[in-house]
Amino acid sequence: MKYLSLATKNAIVYFLLAMTGLATLGYLLFKNSAAEIIHSSEQQVKHAGDLVALKFNAFLQDVRRDITYLVQSPYLRDYLNSINSAQADAKKELLANEYLALLNSKPDYSQIRLIQAANNGKEIIRAERNSMATFLVPADSLQEKGQRNYFLETILLPEDSIYFSAIDLNKEFGQITAPPVPTLRTASPVYAGNKLYGILVINVDLRGLFDEINILAGPNYHLKLFNQEGHFLIHPDQQKTFTFEYGRLPEFQNDFGISIREMTEKYLLNKNKIIKHQQNLYALRIIDYPRKGYRLFAGIGSGEKEILQSFFLWRKKSMSITFGLSVLIFILAFIYMRRQSKELKDITETMTSFPQTIVPAKLPITRNDEIGQLAKSFEEMSAIISDNLLELKKAKEIVEQAVKDKDAFLENMSHEIRNPIHSIIGMTHLLEKNNPSRHQQAFIESLKFNSKNLLSLVNDVLDFRKMSAGEILIQPEWFFLPGLITEISKSQQFNAVSKKIKLTVETPPELNQCLIYSDPNRLTQIINNLAINAIKFTDEKGTVKIAATILEKAEDAIKIRLSVQDDGIGIAEDDVHKIVERHYTKTKFGPVGMLKGAGLGLPIVVHLLELFSSELQIESAVGKGSNFYFDLQTPSRQQNITAQKDSGNIFKKILSDVELLVLDDDEQILFLYESIFKNRTKRLVKVSDTEEIHTIKRASFDVVITDVYFKENNLNKFKTAIKNLIRENGFIYVVSGSEKNIDHFVEVKRQFQKPIDPSEILEHLTEDIAIKKYGAPNTQSIFLDYDQDAFKFEKAIRLLIDEWIKMYHQIESAIANHDKNKFEAIRHKLITSVRRLQLDHFEKILNQPFPKKEHTKAVYLFSEKVKTMMGFYIWFLKKRS
Repeated sequence: MKYLSLATKNAIVYFLLAMTGLATLGYLLFKNSAAEIIHSSEQQVKHAGDLVALKFNAFLQDVRRDITYLVQSPYLRDYLNSINSAQADAKKELLANEYLALLNSKPDYSQIRLIQAANNGKEIIRAERNSMATFLVPADSLQEKGQRNYFLETILLPEDSIYFSAIDLNKEFGQITAPPVPTLRTASPVYAGNKLYGILVINVDLRGLFDEINILAGPNYHLKLFNQEGHFLIHPDQQKTFTFEYGRLPEFQNDFGISIREMTEKYLLNKNKIIKHQQNLYALRIIDYPRKGYRLFAGIGSGEKEILQSFFLWRKKSMSITFGLSVLIFILAFIYMRRQSKELKDITETMTSFPQTIVPAKLPITRNDEIGQLAKSFEEMSAIISDNLLELKKAKEIVEQAVKDKDAFLENMSHEIRNPIHSIIGMTHLLEKNNPSRHQQAFIESLKFNSKNLLSLVNDVLDFRKMSAGEILIQPEWFFLPGLITEISKSQQFNAVSKKIKLTVETPPELNQCLIYSDPNRLTQIINNLAINAIKFTDEKGTVKIAATILEKAEDAIKIRLSVQDDGIGIAEDDVHKIVERHYTKTKFGPVGMLKGAGLGLPIVVHLLELFSSELQIESAVGKGSNFYFDLQTPSRQQNITAQKDSGNIFKKILSDVELLVLDDDEQILFLYESIFKNRTKRLVKVSDTEEIHTIKRASFDVVITDVYFKENNLNKFKTAIKNLIRENGFIYVVSGSEKNIDHFVEVKRQFQKPIDPSEILEHLTEDIAIKKYGAPNTQSIFLDYDQDAFKFEKAIRLLIDEWIKMYHQIESAIANHDKNKFEAIRHKLITSVRRLQLDHFEKILNQPFPKKEHTKAVYLFSEKVKTMMGFYIWFLKKRS
């Protein structure tokens, strides 16, 4: 570690204190300043909104006054009174000139039209503006407007009424003009006497108004004008305006983060509502618009970055000044403290060098103050430490060597003991398969019992070592608890019968209906140890009972009490707590420690229960017996009766074309492998001599099963040779007496610990080969469909399994009866779940043409392939669920 002087440390402390204080002050100042600026900006955007609303309303009032004037114009009255006279044309010309004069004085007006009610709304006069000038449209170019909304709505209004249209884009013959012009049409009915003559219409070009109100919004703000449906009329992005004219959806919610309905409700409750969205600040304002059912809103705002731009510059400058002052304070503090700490330098250097030298220190300091006392005390302390460290070093070397010897012994013992156990259990398995007589079965049961007890002892010794290192982990899976308890009882029956002890099992019927999710191997170890102790300390003709009781039960969880009860010698009350604390207990055989009497079993039980978040409870009385029990809280689910049924020979064909190589120097173990894979694989080659490895043809096998030690040589010695025997996509199984992972091969598929269970290795091999051939179901999409809820997911998988089992039998029947229509119906129903599980290879098989009836071999091969693949997928899903 790099040395830091006292002066440096104090200077750093002062620097940090100064920086903390200045930073806190600056933070509060900056925060309040920013808040004030934001608040001021809110007032500005509110004010800008008021100006925009006033300007818009003033503009509409001007339009209202102009159309009122035109409707009441003397020229219009004169024209209406002279329609049927010789002066009609002259009066009409005067009226048209009045319209042209108004257009010339009002640059925002694009058209003024007099339309009669008769003749399908025929235009009488039309004064118009283009980019060049104002002019009157010739009579032969006048149009009929009888079907336009503004015409149909205005002719229904009473006299002196004024009509305002919705704001849209100007159109000619149904097409939007170029460039697009936002247009307002205001109209008023025209009466001749008491009879409706027609309507007067002013087309208002709103571009000038929109430019003006954009300027009123302010240079640092942008204006958004929108209608009650959320369509923008004004927006900084022109692509978002008048979206209704182009058949597009409104853009309001994308801009403001709320719906137009939510905005309207909130705005009506609180005028001048401020909306903040994605670091943008908006003030909303209603624009009074004289049209029923049509509303306009103005949103004026700006981004917080733009609002605070000058503030950020000021903050950056302030922070630079603050940092400079802090550095100056740090330098001054460092210089001052360096002068103060000079006297401590010699002591510090001596203390620092002491761990490297371990030599008693001699300091040339004779001061009569705290520094002098420190120097003298360190000289005395260094002498004592030097002597003690030499003794500790010797003791440490002895302990480390002892630990290494212990670990090496346990590792070697694990391998050496597991090898013969492996052979014994394998041979016992072969004897059971050869239909032994009843007399021979008793000997086989004795062999099984003693080999399992020996294996249990080895596991207990190794588990006790792993407990101290914290290496034991719970590995939960779904299993049937009553079956587990029954198996434990059977394994202990021989021992119980030999002492004439009655061993019974008691489980509630409700447990037969469900599975639990826990670690069956560790639970077996716990209950087995308790049962062994109960039998050991129970007299002849006594009783031992293994029982399970349901304490609580919910839909997806259960709390169970597991107990082992006996009527043996019992335990004194004062000694009960010593068992729980992993000490010892007294029996009629004398004091019992961890290596005598109770053995390692109870300490292991106590520790394992801690991993289950449970604890061992004991009720006992001397001479009356004991009850050892614990409570287990675990997830549960309904037992799937369909899933319990035997799938038959669904894997019969899976291994039929597999070529397998077994490497082991134990002939009995090779004989065991032969019995496991006999008549199951295409070719089985057994090698017991290392020299034979080099004589085998390269890339000859799909699978290699090998012991980690071969002729007393580590597997690593034959790494290259064994890898050369594997075909592409082949894999290697390693069998070892150790639980440590084998790192000799990067391609190792699985590692098995001796003694191996024949059914386990056969099951894993079948699964791996089937996955390589057919692929494995991918249930991830189903898991996501149920929001990653494990309980709902498993329920869905079980329902899928039941459905597939039904379809399996239906497909089997359809193929057997060569019912193509039935097969197609089942295939159509099945293909959806096949695709969800991403079973591409199976989908290709199902989509193959149905074999013709006369091609019996093709029908048979097709049937076997479909049934084998589907049977494997059902088995795989059962196992995973």
